[in-house]
Amino acid sequence: LMPIAYTYDEEQGLLVTTFEGEVTDDELEQHVRTVSEDPSVGPGVREMIDLRAVTKVKVTVKGIRYVIANDRKLADKFKDERQAVVTTSDLIYGMARMYQMMSDVNAGPSTIKIFREYDAAMTWLVGTEGS
Repeated sequence: LMPIAYTYDEEQGLLVTTFEGEVTDDELEQHVRTVSEDPSVGPGVREMIDLRAVTKVKVTVKGIRYVIANDRKLADKFKDERQAVVTTSDLIYGMARMYQMMSDVNAGPSTIKIFREYDAAMTWLVGTEGS
Protein backbone atom coordinates (compact mmCIF):
# COMPACT_ATOMS: atom_id res chain seq x y z
CA LEU A 1 0.00 0.00 0.00
CA MET A 2 1.43 3.34 -1.02
CA PRO A 3 1.38 5.94 1.75
CA ILE A 4 0.55 8.59 -0.89
CA ALA A 5 -2.26 8.20 -3.41
CA TYR A 6 -4.09 10.64 -5.64
CA THR A 7 -7.18 10.91 -7.79
CA TYR A 8 -7.74 13.54 -10.45
CA ASP A 9 -11.12 14.77 -11.61
CA GLU A 10 -10.33 16.38 -14.94
CA GLU A 11 -13.75 17.96 -15.30
CA GLN A 12 -13.42 19.82 -11.99
CA GLY A 13 -9.65 20.22 -12.25
CA LEU A 14 -9.52 18.75 -8.76
CA LEU A 15 -6.56 16.70 -7.58
CA VAL A 16 -7.06 14.96 -4.25
CA THR A 17 -3.85 13.65 -2.68
CA THR A 18 -4.11 11.50 0.44
CA PHE A 19 -1.16 10.73 2.69
CA GLU A 20 -1.39 7.81 5.12
CA GLY A 21 0.79 6.26 7.80
CA GLU A 22 4.50 6.99 7.65
CA VAL A 23 5.66 9.37 4.93
CA THR A 24 9.31 9.78 3.87
CA ASP A 25 11.24 12.07 1.52
CA ASP A 26 11.54 9.26 -1.05
CA GLU A 27 7.79 8.69 -1.16
CA LEU A 28 7.08 12.41 -1.37
CA GLU A 29 9.58 12.86 -4.21
CA GLN A 30 8.17 9.84 -6.07
CA HIS A 31 4.65 11.24 -5.75
CA VAL A 32 5.76 14.65 -7.04
CA ARG A 33 7.38 12.99 -10.07
CA THR A 34 4.24 10.94 -10.77
CA VAL A 35 1.92 13.97 -10.70
CA SER A 36 4.41 16.04 -12.71
CA GLU A 37 4.40 13.40 -15.44
CA ASP A 38 0.60 13.03 -15.47
CA PRO A 39 -0.48 14.70 -18.73
CA SER A 40 -4.03 15.32 -17.52
CA VAL A 41 -2.87 17.59 -14.68
CA GLY A 42 -2.31 21.13 -15.91
CA PRO A 43 -2.50 24.86 -15.13
CA GLY A 44 -5.12 26.03 -12.67
CA VAL A 45 -5.33 22.66 -10.93
CA ARG A 46 -6.86 22.66 -7.46
CA GLU A 47 -5.07 20.26 -5.13
CA MET A 48 -6.41 18.97 -1.84
CA ILE A 49 -3.52 17.60 0.21
CA ASP A 50 -5.08 15.50 2.96
CA LEU A 51 -2.59 14.74 5.74
CA ARG A 52 -5.12 13.71 8.39
CA ALA A 53 -4.18 10.00 8.26
CA VAL A 54 -0.42 10.54 8.59
CA THR A 55 0.93 8.84 11.71
CA LYS A 56 4.63 9.56 11.29
CA VAL A 57 6.44 12.23 9.31
CA LYS A 58 9.91 11.40 8.08
CA VAL A 59 9.91 14.21 5.53
CA THR A 60 12.84 16.58 5.98
CA VAL A 61 13.68 20.05 4.72
CA LYS A 62 15.44 18.28 1.83
CA GLY A 63 12.14 16.70 0.77
CA ILE A 64 10.29 20.00 1.00
CA ARG A 65 13.04 21.73 -1.02
CA TYR A 66 12.66 19.06 -3.70
CA VAL A 67 8.92 19.76 -4.01
CA ILE A 68 9.48 23.51 -4.26
CA ALA A 69 12.29 23.16 -6.82
CA ASN A 70 10.07 20.87 -8.89
CA ASP A 71 7.14 23.32 -8.71
CA ARG A 72 9.39 26.12 -9.94
CA LYS A 73 10.88 24.00 -12.71
CA LEU A 74 7.35 23.17 -13.88
CA ALA A 75 5.91 26.62 -13.17
CA ASP A 76 4.00 26.66 -16.47
CA LYS A 77 2.36 23.32 -15.73
CA PHE A 78 1.36 24.38 -12.23
CA LYS A 79 0.55 28.01 -13.05
CA ASP A 80 -2.32 29.35 -10.92
CA GLU A 81 -2.48 26.15 -8.90
CA ARG A 82 -4.23 26.30 -5.54
CA GLN A 83 -3.22 23.86 -2.81
CA ALA A 84 -5.23 23.29 0.34
CA VAL A 85 -3.36 21.34 3.00
CA VAL A 86 -5.45 19.67 5.73
CA THR A 87 -4.05 18.33 8.98
CA THR A 88 -5.20 17.98 12.56
CA SER A 89 -1.64 17.54 13.88
CA ASP A 90 0.24 20.54 15.29
CA LEU A 91 3.57 19.07 14.15
CA ILE A 92 2.38 18.55 10.58
CA TYR A 93 0.68 21.96 10.58
CA GLY A 94 4.05 23.48 11.44
CA MET A 95 5.76 21.58 8.61
CA ALA A 96 3.03 22.64 6.19
CA ARG A 97 3.59 26.27 7.22
CA MET A 98 7.30 25.83 6.51
CA TYR A 99 6.44 24.49 3.03
CA GLN A 100 4.07 27.42 2.48
CA MET A 101 6.70 29.99 3.52
CA MET A 102 9.51 28.36 1.54
CA SER A 103 7.28 28.26 -1.53
CA ASP A 104 6.42 31.95 -1.14
CA VAL A 105 10.06 32.94 -0.65
CA ASN A 106 11.02 30.96 -3.75
CA ALA A 107 8.22 32.49 -5.82
CA GLY A 108 6.46 29.16 -6.34
CA PRO A 109 3.55 29.05 -8.81
CA SER A 110 0.99 27.83 -6.26
CA THR A 111 -1.23 29.57 -3.74
CA ILE A 112 -1.08 27.44 -0.60
CA LYS A 113 -3.41 27.57 2.40
CA ILE A 114 -3.38 25.31 5.43
CA PHE A 115 -6.52 24.14 7.18
CA ARG A 116 -7.50 22.00 10.15
CA GLU A 117 -10.91 21.09 8.67
CA TYR A 118 -11.46 19.27 5.38
CA ASP A 119 -14.74 21.01 4.56
CA ALA A 120 -13.28 24.49 5.02
CA ALA A 121 -10.34 23.53 2.82
CA MET A 122 -12.60 22.18 0.07
CA THR A 123 -14.80 25.28 0.19
CA TRP A 124 -11.76 27.52 -0.32
CA LEU A 125 -10.33 25.24 -2.98
CA VAL A 126 -13.35 25.01 -5.27
CA GLY A 127 -14.66 28.48 -4.48
CA THR A 128 -14.20 31.23 -7.02
CA GLU A 129 -12.68 33.64 -4.51
CA GLY A 130 -9.03 34.28 -5.25
CA SER A 131 -8.12 35.10 -1.65
